[in-house]
Parts: sequence; C-alpha cells; structure tokens
Amino acid sequence: KEGSEEVMSTALYVEEADDDEDDNRPPQDGMAYLRQVIKERKRVPETVTAEVTATKKKKVESEPVKNYENDRTKAPPPDGCCPSAAWQRDQVSQFSEVRLRASRHSELGRQTGEVGPGAHMIPDKKNEALWCHMILGGQVWRQVCT
Repeated sequence: KEGSEEVMSTALYVEEADDDEDDNRPPQDGMAYLRQVIKERKRVPETVTAEVTATKKKKVESEPVKNYENDRTKAPPPDGCCPSAAWQRDQVSQFSEVRLRASRHSELGRQTGEVGPGAHMIPDKKNEALWCHMILGGQVWRQVCT
C-alpha cells in the first residue's frame, strides 16, 4: 500500500495545504480540489462489506408495459415537453422572412447577372494553371513555374 502511495504522490504533485483551509467551503482552485479529494479518499476504507439479508421481497403489481411498436398510435408527450403554438408560429414567421429575403437576393443577382448560368467561369478540373490563377493569383503561378 505504501509503495502505491509513493508512486501516486510522485505522479501527481499536490501542494501542501494551508492551515486556514476550510473543508466545508468549496475549493477555490484546482490544488484545493485535489487536496480535498485526497483527504476524502483517506477517510474511506480500502474495502467495504455490506450485510445481505435473505428476505423475499414482495412483488409489486405494476401496470403492464404497453408495446408501442405494434400499435399505430403514438404515446402522448409529457406536459411541458412540446413548444407552444405561439413559439411555433414565431419560428414559422421568422423562417418565412429569411426565405423571402433569400429569394429577393437571388432574384437581384439574376437581374444583375451576378448569379445564374454563365455568371462565373470555372476552369477545367485538370487545368492547374487556371485554378492557381483564379485562387492564388498569377504571381504565385509564376513562382511555381520557376
């Protein structure tokens, strides 16, 4: 036992406690927490035995468990689990507003030619030079080639 204590103390160094440290207070830092855990561990015996009495327990009659897998109806959720109708309406209105703004933005992009087919020319996947020019610029490609 003492050998393992020695190994543990060297593996995890914990500073010595101040005399004014109170065990009833929550620890103020990590070291105080570790000191509190070590003190608590020393108070608990290595092995604990419990007496088991061999009395038979009464079988408690319980409600039969309903199998919902074969039943076509859903079990009702507990009270307070579902969002309120007002909250759901608010979410739908916020989503509708975002969808409307996105639609307006995409329409504006189509009108100005910034969005849509042919708006951006993407190089062929095998053309390394054009990809380097598009992503990194011509100076980088010149450095790669030299």
